Amino acid sequence: MIYRFRPESRISPSVDPEAAYARIANLREQGRSTPGDIVEDARPEGSTLHDAFTWDDGEAAEKFRLQEARHLCSAIIVIRDEDTGSPGSELAHLRWDPLSLAERRLQMADMWAGAAEKRRASKAKPAAKAEEAK
Repeated sequence: MIYRFRPESRISPSVDPEAAYARIANLREQGRSTPGDIVEDARPEGSTLHDAFTWDDGEAAEKFRLQEARHLCSAIIVIRDEDTGSPGSELAHLRWDPLSLAERRLQMADMWAGAAEKRRASKAKPAAKAEEAK
């Protein structure tokens, strides 16, 4: 399997994605995979994850405010008149888990790839039938 950071992630190029994944997986196996656990593990300068974080408090505060703004923008949901239920209550049980999130993204990518393939195949069938009719 190949591990990469998303291009827009802004992770330092000195952080190896495969090593980061392995370290977070190791922490997870130890029952230490909360964001706080990961930050604590990254504090020592020799840590595999150290360069993934901003250790200057002033700079980190500004980056955090930018992240809060991103979160604010992504947290707004639209409920159309025909929708029922409360999305907030549906999502309340979810916990942040970086590995599960990555796994879900892979599953979603596979799902979309499969849907695209089915769509291409369904478009190809009428064309093939039209060709046979000639």
